[in-house]
Amino acid sequence: MLPHNKKLFCVGFQKTGTSSMSVALKALGFDVTDAFRGVNRALKRHPADPDATVKNIVLEKMKSADAIQDAPANFFYEEFDQAYGP
Repeated sequence: MLPHNKKLFCVGFQKTGTSSMSVALKALGFDVTDAFRGVNRALKRHPADPDATVKNIVLEKMKSADAIQDAPANFFYEEFDQAYGP
């Protein structure tokens, strides 16, 4: 739905409406993913650089999604803005 170089990031912490935002975005036709799935497994494989590992997981997921919500994406919003910003 969005151009491939534009993404939506829901960067609220847990219990701040991120799940509701996800439901709303999906109802509007956006493909929404979350960053949490796969993070623990990846961190076990690459424990030396957790920030880069998590950032790479999220950036990889964002290749096929319009939006991402929930932690740990909220900790990397500046990097995501650089990757997908104006």
